[in-house]
Amino acid sequence: GSPAACWTARAELQALQAAYYMGNVCTSREENPQEALRQYEGYIALWREIIAKLSDEVAFAGECTKVYNEECARRCVQELTKQMWQETTWSFVSWISCEDRRTQERIYRSVDERHVGPAEREINEALFVEFTRLSLVLAERDLRDRIAKIQDRYNGEPRRHIPWSAAQADEMPASSQQRLQQQEQMGQPPQQSWQPEQQLFQ
Repeated sequence: GSPAACWTARAELQALQAAYYMGNVCTSREENPQEALRQYEGYIALWREIIAKLSDEVAFAGECTKVYNEECARRCVQELTKQMWQETTWSFVSWISCEDRRTQERIYRSVDERHVGPAEREINEALFVEFTRLSLVLAERDLRDRIAKIQDRYNGEPRRHIPWSAAQADEMPASSQQRLQQQEQMGQPPQQSWQPEQQLFQ
């Protein structure tokens, strides 16, 4: 299918997976160590993928351009508008924000501040790339806050606070706050056994 259609389908699937694995961000879940561990691992996996996307500017810009051109052709327009950008990236933003309304509102507010004007204001390819990258940056920041919140609650990692047998069920990603900060400062994705996807909008 088209890049935009594939992107939408993939993002919707990932949003469903994120909802299943992470659940809603709420105190009752985080107070349950096993639920917190599942949520924590989901956050770490998503954080790694976001960092991987941000670390490859060429691939990121290329995929954004493909989606932009595909959407222009589909809508029979020369340029997209801010509203069209929001419609096109809705599933993607929902996924990277863990369906958190506060993060989504922060993203859309930041886009409006960067490009003041009505929803019908046109945007070119460069702005489409900029807005989408800004979405990733803001989502990554909020995601780090969620990870830190769980770490603070469990003095590092929730794994320490569940029975040994349950803790052995899955391999825990390396995820101390110091390691996260070092990797962020280096501008590199974390060490990982899985291979990040080569294209953003598959």
